[in-house]
Amino acid sequence: MAVVPVMLQYWFRQERQITAPLRGLDPREEIVEFTQTGQSGLSIIPKTHGKALDTSSLHDEFVGEGLQLTHVSRIDRLFSPAASLTERFYYVLRFHYFPRNTAVVREDVDIEKLVICLNEINAMAFWGVRADLNRGRFGPWLSVSCKGRAQRYTGEDPDHPEMRNQYDKLGEKIGSAPVAPDAELHFVRDNRFEFRTPALAV
Repeated sequence: MAVVPVMLQYWFRQERQITAPLRGLDPREEIVEFTQTGQSGLSIIPKTHGKALDTSSLHDEFVGEGLQLTHVSRIDRLFSPAASLTERFYYVLRFHYFPRNTAVVREDVDIEKLVICLNEINAMAFWGVRADLNRGRFGPWLSVSCKGRAQRYTGEDPDHPEMRNQYDKLGEKIGSAPVAPDAELHFVRDNRFEFRTPALAV
């Protein structure tokens, strides 16, 4: 299966959670519009409820499969969940990847800077994820939506990790430890993803 364009999206409830170099990015319409044809996308990863996933490997794996990061865009979105009467506002950063043979990087885009920002986003939080293979007017494309941010540091301060209580098999509290991912998310061949057990910290 040929690799297809990917839109990797990160949803933030507060603008200060966005990495500083991208915080001032103007919300606007996409440079390249992925217009839906009206057909439902094929679910690749159903929405992960209550899961904290490490998405830090995705960029390198996209590149390894022949994709090129071309730009990032921002959309400010008012979201109304079907199961809730409460509207929620999000700041959404979209990292756009295209197959190398069709990718166009404008001269004013600093890809190295964007990769540093993406690494920082992943260093500061774990995520709930949903992924769909969609059909747009330019052909199929993958949407990877990272939402349900699991904050790793209190006040976004790396010197103060968020802690979680630890319990034994009897449900007794035995201490606390920094927030850890439930799994690592990896991009593999044929536009697929898989979950892997996190590597133990040394």
